[in-house]
Amino acid sequence: MNYKNPLYICYDARQKKFLINEGLKYYVCGLNPNNHRTFWVFMRDKDLDLALNKWNKKIINKSWVLYDMKISIQ
Repeated sequence: MNYKNPLYICYDARQKKFLINEGLKYYVCGLNPNNHRTFWVFMRDKDLDLALNKWNKKIINKSWVLYDMKISIQ
């Protein structure tokens, strides 16, 4: 696929952990100098798109697991 922006920048540590658990890897980790928030950069591809769709469905259904706390949101 040809993406307008081939990079996906993630500022959510839970989403980053989810993407890693889906078998993806980030290429760069950095600190935003304006807000001092950590971010992770993933390369856009079909696998990332599928994982992000899965993430979005879990968020919408509110059935995703907080991986760090091992609790479900009901």
